[in-house]
Amino acid sequence: MQPEIWIGTVEISYTDPEKPNNKKRAFTVVTTWASNAEEFRHKCDLMLESYGWKLLGVEVANPVPPDAVLVTT
Repeated sequence: MQPEIWIGTVEISYTDPEKPNNKKRAFTVVTTWASNAEEFRHKCDLMLESYGWKLLGVEVANPVPPDAVLVTT
């Protein structure tokens, strides 16, 4: 399967630098190339690990429709 642009909302856990024993949770949106949901999740895991963060779950992830207009700033 050919990779497509995927976008998804993921839940993460991270440590507050000012309070190392205090884990926090957040949601963020990730956009990446992937062939399926499993690959999207794997790429999110790798990216988040590079920041010292942990993926708690993927709330929603889908390929971007071919007719979608992507805006960058």
